[in-house]
Amino acid sequence: MNELDLVAYQEEAKKHEALSNPLRVWIFRQLADGREYSTVDLSAVSGVDAAEMNQHLDILKKAGLAVVQRRQEGVFCRRIALEARFSQVHLKDDWPCVQKFLDSLPVCIYIEDVNLNFKHVLCNRICAELVGKTVEEVIGRTQQELFTNPEEIREFQSADLAALKSSVPTESIQSFTDVSGKRHIGKICRTCLDFPDGRKWLLGIVFDITSEAEQQERIASLLKLFEHAVSLAALAPFRCNLATREVIAPAHFSNFWPLHDGKIIPVAEYVIAEDQQKITNAFQSLCEGRIDHISLDFRSNYHGTLRYFKVGMNTDPFHPTPWILGVIQEVTDFMTQHIQFVSTWSPGKSSRTANFVFLQRPPSWKLCFR
Repeated sequence: MNELDLVAYQEEAKKHEALSNPLRVWIFRQLADGREYSTVDLSAVSGVDAAEMNQHLDILKKAGLAVVQRRQEGVFCRRIALEARFSQVHLKDDWPCVQKFLDSLPVCIYIEDVNLNFKHVLCNRICAELVGKTVEEVIGRTQQELFTNPEEIREFQSADLAALKSSVPTESIQSFTDVSGKRHIGKICRTCLDFPDGRKWLLGIVFDITSEAEQQERIASLLKLFEHAVSLAALAPFRCNLATREVIAPAHFSNFWPLHDGKIIPVAEYVIAEDQQKITNAFQSLCEGRIDHISLDFRSNYHGTLRYFKVGMNTDPFHPTPWILGVIQEVTDFMTQHIQFVSTWSPGKSSRTANFVFLQRPPSWKLCFR
């Protein structure tokens, strides 16, 4: 027996406990005809004073066996059928109109009766179609009867239980499989409805977000592939705040420029002395807006061996200065084999661009940045 079954049996136990008193059994039978009675009438027939009668009626009300209403002319009560159904007792005459209204709504709506072991007592057409059934096939059935995947059923039951215990509406993302085997992902908002007569319903509103979730999964997968491809190419994109040195970049960025507490280590600690000034000048020119793009080389012996790097940086169009966008690439192997490196840089004459300079370059080699 799971927790949801336990909740349903507890509700049933309340009814049996309420009927364990002979007087309350008598009251319950007096109300069997469905008519409304006043406590004055019941007290006169039973010989019990009105105050005690009201106490017994409150117990029947809490157990969901009677409706008790206090009005100006007195206290009145009537009986609730143990096996009442929304479609049979409540709004019976207007049910076709109610169903038509629900079917016109663009979201999935369903209601489970906690007192009836969480059977569906209401759902609209969109909700039924989402699980691959008709409205008639859904109403009167529990989740165990509608779904076949045990894990999905447990997730639904756990979310239902959380909604019953919560004093505010709850929200969860859950996956489920319809009768054709198609997987859906839904955002389900649940809230518990407590009625004065003791009935307790669980209202659920489902938003089908399958396509959105699948798109997010594809984007995440593509980002992972992109980061993997970038790492294989020995380069890393980044966004950096030049004022605080804060960096937003993939994990392998630290292979190119070491980080400390999410910030690049200072230029003076990482770049060799001969190249520090041109890096500092480049950062300053970007911050001051004198250039909007720069490409340059620098060297580092931070790891104990001399390594060569290229970096291209632009002002960030989505964030104000001092945020910049850039790409850094290690070119140690290429530089040591083909290029005689020159530790100088000069501002470009067009497009406010700075260029890096080499003494020689093989004709077949293409620059990574312009």
